[in-house]
Amino acid sequence: MSEALPAAVFNFINFATVMSPSEIDYKALLQVIGQWVSVVLGIYLLVLIILRVSGLYRIDRCPNCDGELKRAQRTTADRLLKSLSFNILSLKRYRCYMCYWEGPALQIREM
Repeated sequence: MSEALPAAVFNFINFATVMSPSEIDYKALLQVIGQWVSVVLGIYLLVLIILRVSGLYRIDRCPNCDGELKRAQRTTADRLLKSLSFNILSLKRYRCYMCYWEGPALQIREM
């Protein structure tokens, strides 16, 4: 015995056939999408500012061997990360000469 699906579920499944392109309010759809994009961007900027102010992303010792770190030349990926953070985070690349670890100062320190 199969039970019939409720009308709302059936309409959701067949969404493409329920509404024609002329029935969609594209202006309202773009407003909703714009609101969601602005909320996500706002949260992203807030997290970046909190990281910048707190300084939790900075490292001063090697994460592998606790050795001294020296500055290294940035790679293209490091420059891209800096651009994606809207230059809020000053991402620098470091190298340890004791264990040959190299990486950006993007590791969150434990408090």
